[in-house]
Amino acid sequence: MIHDLTDVRKLQGAAIRDILSVLKRRYANLEIVIFPVQVQGEQAKFQIAEAVAELNRLAPSLDVLLVGRGGGSMEDLWAFNEEIVARAIAASRIPVISCVGHETDFTIADFVADVRAPTPSAAAELVVQNKAELARRLGDLKRALLRSLQDRAVRWEEILRGLFRSRVFRRPLVICEQKSLEADEAARRLFLAWKHRGAAAESQLRAIVEKLDVLSPLACLSRGYAIASKFPDGAVVKEASQVSQGERVSIRLHRGRLVCEVSEIQN
Repeated sequence: MIHDLTDVRKLQGAAIRDILSVLKRRYANLEIVIFPVQVQGEQAKFQIAEAVAELNRLAPSLDVLLVGRGGGSMEDLWAFNEEIVARAIAASRIPVISCVGHETDFTIADFVADVRAPTPSAAAELVVQNKAELARRLGDLKRALLRSLQDRAVRWEEILRGLFRSRVFRRPLVICEQKSLEADEAARRLFLAWKHRGAAAESQLRAIVEKLDVLSPLACLSRGYAIASKFPDGAVVKEASQVSQGERVSIRLHRGRLVCEVSEIQN
């Protein structure tokens, strides 16, 4: 569908005819807005800048703007070198494709636009993909998606069949019984290990006690020896000169204790 802001019958430029021909051939069902302006002469730069600003008021319903004209001399294309046109294109919220003149023609509009096309018809080809090619690509993507889904379904089916063939599904209680036996065996080994460690610790403790008994002075007492200490402070008496006549001493025996009074000292 073509929306012309003037009268479509007045559009005689070769560039616009080329653009419309390419668009119709590649994808017929398009909505096209045409804003005819002067593209050369004193008023051309103002009309081009105004057209870009006016079409931006239709955003975001417009997807892209094609700004250009057919070929000509440098003087004919000069309107697209004007600052007002460059600023209008740079400020556009809608992406702009510059398509001014032929492939060898360059203007400032080409450098401020989002994309430069070598010719107006090339710009039309950039904007619209070929409908048949697009349909073919969509068909390829659809078939690839279906193959991917089918392959995934086959893989999941194989996984599920493998699970159903496993013992977990065929005899689930066997797994529980096996784990129960493993837990019992682990508990038995833990008890034996604890018992063995306890016995080893007990044996080690007994050996230490025996060594302490051998070194203990109390063992000497059992063989008839005695320990003398002052009474009542308990200081061990090692020499006769440590006590005085008439002083009381305590005698520790193997069984029991004697408190004696010193009647004679022999050094």
